[in-house]
Amino acid sequence: RELEEDPAIRCAIMTGDETLARHVFDRLARGVPLTDLCERIIAPALQRVGDDWASGAVSIGAEHRASAICERLIAARTHQPQGRPRGIAVVTTPPGERHGLPALMATACLREDRWLVHHLAADLPVSEVTDLVSETGASLVVLSAATSEAVQRAAEEADAITQDSAGPRVLAGRPGDSLGQLRQQARASLARSAEG
Repeated sequence: RELEEDPAIRCAIMTGDETLARHVFDRLARGVPLTDLCERIIAPALQRVGDDWASGAVSIGAEHRASAICERLIAARTHQPQGRPRGIAVVTTPPGERHGLPALMATACLREDRWLVHHLAADLPVSEVTDLVSETGASLVVLSAATSEAVQRAAEEADAITQDSAGPRVLAGRPGDSLGQLRQQARASLARSAEG
């Protein structure tokens, strides 16, 4: 079925009615991949919330509350599938990036695609990320950046991780990148690893 943004969920997250948001999300989720829910329901709703915040129509507190509700909606449906994983990934944000929701969506997308994902949330130093990459044997690192300022830091961290670690592919996401693009790039990184 065709999935469209539902104004009821945006209204619920904006007013802080988490129970209604959960009911609407559960109704929309029937038979729909979590990645599609993130891209077609959560992301557009949060984009409007962000636009309202930028215009001064919404307080920072209301914007944070809406993001927190969305994080809980996604986290409740994010599970590591059983069976052999496609690969091992570490997902986080660049240092200074406090918006953790895009990293959570990236985690949900990769887990749904059968990756074993170590989700580190937001704002970790490069050394901590590289240590965990080595400890887990991750072949992929995803750095989610929600702001234009964080995009540059993500590129710098990607270079540092590549230099400090033995061979993981690092994908640095930018605002507007789709989860479908992430899935394709992650799979392509596996194909390159198999060839090399």
